[in-house]
Amino acid sequence: MTESADRDRNLKNVERLCSLVIDAIVGSVGALPASLRWICNLIYRIVITRFPDAGYTAVGGFVFLRFLCPAIVAPDAHGICSQITNPEVRRGLLLCTKITHNLANDILFGNKETYMVPLNKFISENRGRTLRFL
Repeated sequence: MTESADRDRNLKNVERLCSLVIDAIVGSVGALPASLRWICNLIYRIVITRFPDAGYTAVGGFVFLRFLCPAIVAPDAHGICSQITNPEVRRGLLLCTKITHNLANDILFGNKETYMVPLNKFISENRGRTLRFL
């Protein structure tokens, strides 16, 4: 398999994994505790009084960075699954976490991580439903 074909296959695999993760997150909004939804609403309302365009970013930073991304990158450490020993699986979860983090912060990949730039299309396509979740 050529390097280009291998890269394309890996990108599709990461996109599939991220789609499953985003589907699960977006589909779980009703299962979030009322107290967590209340805190998110409070964060949003306070932030927009000073930074009108940053409300969703603040909520995304809180929910994704503090709760969801740690569980995505290390589900075995949070009792979600058994120990992950396969480095390819671990790498896939790390990449999915990076994508999910960028979705929550509403930013695209750029010069810092050029190898992730091909996944900007995925971020753009899923931005709307992630913001609706927030």
